[in-house]
Amino acid sequence: MKTLKHTILTVTILVLLPFIKDLGAVAYAQNWQDVGETDALVRTLFTDTADNLLYIGNFNLKEINGVSYRGVAVWDGNQWDSLGCGMDNYMIVPPFVENPKQVNAITRFQGDVYFGGGFHKTGNVWNSYLSKWNGTTWDSLPTTPNQHVYDLEVINNKLYVVGGYFDSVGTIAADRIAIWDGTIWDTLPPLPATGLISEIIEYQGEIYIGGNMSDQSGNNLNSIAKFNGSSWEAVGTGFVGGLAQVDDFKIYNGDLYIAGVWNAGVGGNVGNNIARWDGTTMHDVGGGSGGVNPHIYDLEVHNGKLYAGGVFTSMGGIPASKLAVWDGSQWCATNDIFYNNVFQIAFYQDTMYIGSGNNVKMEIR
Repeated sequence: MKTLKHTILTVTILVLLPFIKDLGAVAYAQNWQDVGETDALVRTLFTDTADNLLYIGNFNLKEINGVSYRGVAVWDGNQWDSLGCGMDNYMIVPPFVENPKQVNAITRFQGDVYFGGGFHKTGNVWNSYLSKWNGTTWDSLPTTPNQHVYDLEVINNKLYVVGGYFDSVGTIAADRIAIWDGTIWDTLPPLPATGLISEIIEYQGEIYIGGNMSDQSGNNLNSIAKFNGSSWEAVGTGFVGGLAQVDDFKIYNGDLYIAGVWNAGVGGNVGNNIARWDGTTMHDVGGGSGGVNPHIYDLEVHNGKLYAGGVFTSMGGIPASKLAVWDGSQWCATNDIFYNNVFQIAFYQDTMYIGSGNNVKMEIR
């Protein structure tokens, strides 16, 4: 294990990144630059290569640099812009408390940008939990899931929609997963495990899902499972524990990397909060993360390296403040100090953006 020195980091920035921008964290490094401020955390970032824009979501109505936005905004590398009237307030009944306009996932599908989350209205269009932006206005879908959407992934030219607990889309029964081809909805067979599903990805021709699932049937579909085209299967022995949860998947160097929160050795768990699956066997990733809360929220691949963001204070046994880099054999730290958790990482115009902050105030640096 080794720490990535500032001199190496500077070279990396010059070669790979013009500068690194952090959304919502204070960093003691000269390469981080301010790009604005919101009133709550930014937890969703999406780089749209089709229109060369960076979409951000999941913050309250207030403002970025003096301009009001509602839950979502778009960055072109120089300035912010709105998406129509943005998102509505999501109200809890009772006690009628305003929550952030929750946006959990953003992706592009068939020429539109889709948003999934906890909202009920986008612009002047009523769209519960799932909506799309055509570049000019918000459009609705004929039907949408009946509860929150947590992830969106395009697989084989279809949009896979994952919800924590939804059980239907319109009149169609759908056990937390629904498939949209642009015209009609389809589903997968029910998952024989209870709990939250929050992530989905295709790997080696099979559909993998992750979340906070608990399998009482003895099939080891705990926190992670895969669909082989006809039935659900275990991925190793899964990840167990009362708080065990898979929060992100990324394919790196041909293997599936899995991140979240779990303890190595508990119930056969492999790795501390991050593991590598080669299609057959689960492997530890350099010792994983450590700290009082070693949770890993996000993984991102860029220029041959795997970036991890979260709450951790060490990675692979070396100090690493909520951001670390894996080169395939060892962990490196960035030598930056982040006071807020790193929830999201995105690369846009050869620049690294980090979504961070807390539920009250979020700075974009």
